[in-house]
Amino acid sequence: MKKRQYKSNKLPIVTLELLEYLETIFPDQCPDKGSSVEDIYVKIGNVQVIRKLRSLHEEHTKNPLG
Repeated sequence: MKKRQYKSNKLPIVTLELLEYLETIFPDQCPDKGSSVEDIYVKIGNVQVIRKLRSLHEEHTKNPLG
């Protein structure tokens, strides 16, 4: 699968409220003991997306014009 490039130089705005909401739905915690490998991979992916969104939020907070 080819990775798409974000065509704008401007970072998308990710609000703190959105992050907090998503973190309640997809918490960064260890999977349940009986989780399947597929479930573990999905949870890892969820957490990676939340971390990326948090990074975008922090970047926007440091440079609100950017």
